[in-house]
Amino acid sequence: MSIWKIRRPFRLLPALLAVCLLAGCGAADRGGQSAAQSVSSVSSESGTLAQPEDFLPQNLAYGERPPASDLEDAKGNAVSLTDAYSGVPVWIVFFASWCPDCDGQLDSASRMQRIADEEGARLVFIDRLSPDRESVNAAEKKLDEKGVTWSPSPSKESGKADLLIDRNETLYRRWGIKEIPTSVFLDRNGRVTAMRNKTMTAGECEGFVEKGLKGGAFLVNTFLRARLTTDSDGETAVRTGTARTSDTPSGADVLSESQGLRMQYDIMAGDLDDFDRVWAFVKDRMLVSGLPAWYVTESGKPAAADAFLDDIRIWDALDRAGSDYQKDADTLLEAIAEGCLTDNGAVSFVSLGKGKKLSRAKRSDSISLCYLDLSVLERMAERDSRFRKANREAEKVLEGGYLGDSFPLYASSYSYADRAYSDSELNTAEALYTLWNLARAGKLPDASLAWLKKNTAAGTLYARYTTDGTAVSGYTYFATSVYGLAALIAEEVGDSELREQAVRKMERYQRLDAEDDWFGGFCAEGVDTSAFDQLIPLLVYEEGNF
Repeated sequence: MSIWKIRRPFRLLPALLAVCLLAGCGAADRGGQSAAQSVSSVSSESGTLAQPEDFLPQNLAYGERPPASDLEDAKGNAVSLTDAYSGVPVWIVFFASWCPDCDGQLDSASRMQRIADEEGARLVFIDRLSPDRESVNAAEKKLDEKGVTWSPSPSKESGKADLLIDRNETLYRRWGIKEIPTSVFLDRNGRVTAMRNKTMTAGECEGFVEKGLKGGAFLVNTFLRARLTTDSDGETAVRTGTARTSDTPSGADVLSESQGLRMQYDIMAGDLDDFDRVWAFVKDRMLVSGLPAWYVTESGKPAAADAFLDDIRIWDALDRAGSDYQKDADTLLEAIAEGCLTDNGAVSFVSLGKGKKLSRAKRSDSISLCYLDLSVLERMAERDSRFRKANREAEKVLEGGYLGDSFPLYASSYSYADRAYSDSELNTAEALYTLWNLARAGKLPDASLAWLKKNTAAGTLYARYTTDGTAVSGYTYFATSVYGLAALIAEEVGDSELREQAVRKMERYQRLDAEDDWFGGFCAEGVDTSAFDQLIPLLVYEEGNF
């Protein structure tokens, strides 16, 4: 899968030149063992069958307050969730006495109560009171049978859950709940921060509350630090993935992509301590001739080329990090201008020599469209006039790469030598990265947004497409990072409906069990995963603040 036009001198580097920039995509192309999970319950032709996320409450949204919540306590008094639990995190569990799955959830009630108490949250059971199937007395009896210590009205008493009544299923319908048991977590500001529509184990209950209280980024960071991060000598490296293979790079290697995404997240999160350690690794171990090598092997050997998007991503993070990093940002900017800019514009990569000078003769003669982050290039042009032409040319290349309103994505690359766009298949994560770049620059076409919304809602964002919009056989699988990128695009353009749909699908394979060694990660059972599939959701959670 080459995305660059290869000149004869570069045939000595076939493994390097065959790479897809986005590590998550590259891993997916090797049989779907990292960034992608097979979706056996979705028809690859229609994508219309229901998925687990379709049964989450339809009228709730992450980071938003739920619709008005009029309930009763077990004594028949009117209760408002907003008033009764103002300033208190609340773990809500919808149940009914006749529900077999609720029975299973209530078996963990004592553990649930301990978790809630330890975390300073209030556990509230809401009975789905349908007149023909349920009564308050039956709900009370069920809690007693399960050994639940409960209060008949909102209480702050430790060791007790509260029982509230949803008479005539009013709130059930208002929130768009599809099944029971369903758990919803509201933070102390009354915002939805976690949802689950299944019976949870004790470990999943703990993970659910952790997510509700501390946010999705906390869970992802837990996984990253446990499984994909190496810390030594004051330096932090994010490894490529969990799989150790003969591929190059392997899971134990470190991508400049991962380091750059982590640096961008750290700036968003205000974690300059982590930022400093991540940048220290790049500076000490990845820079060759002033540019970050595309990757560094587990043994410490840097790759023989860079990747332009990774370069400008790292520069963007340094430039935003403040005056302490400005000298480093300026030095990197000079190296990028010297190595990656030609009379035609920016190029995808330059061969890195062993010394201080770049091997200018060994450059790509093309540019991958997903590398062209106009918002960053514009800021670079403000710092260095050499980027002005590159920025203008980037806009032209992007404009010409539009495939048309019937399939409103962009060609994968453009050859300056041939003055032609690639007609090769589109890696969807790369294609959406292009759309995300355009969204940040305020240039996302309406047709592209409409296509993205349609396919996100249907769950048909497949891993690869031909340039006419046909899903490629063998690539109609699910990829976490693809839906994460859809959520980032939605966040950028302010489309709350798209963001909610994308986030729910992104979370399909999140490991919520706090007792699981892979807790917090995005990966199906028994399937390896990539750093890219963790770092994109990390950005989603930080951008959305939930």
